Amino acid sequence: MLDGIKGLFFYLYYRHKPNIAYCEKLTSSGSGLVDKVIARLNIEHYRKQLADETDEAGRNTIMRLLAEEEAKLTALDDPPGKKRKK
Repeated sequence: MLDGIKGLFFYLYYRHKPNIAYCEKLTSSGSGLVDKVIARLNIEHYRKQLADETDEAGRNTIMRLLAEEEAKLTALDDPPGKKRKK
């Protein structure tokens, strides 16, 4: 999992190395872009772990972490006060 996060930041750094302000903008813009990417990577990671885990206690822990990340992603996609279009 950590490799995915490191890879993302290395990609952003080297892709926009001449424009470091762009990377800073992504992390501090308040858009939650980086948080969304990290949440999605965590969800993908936990789903893969869940497929391989056989221990019941381990599965319960992974399912709890997965549910937390999915809730976090939902909150990032639908922040409070933002009205959804119907």
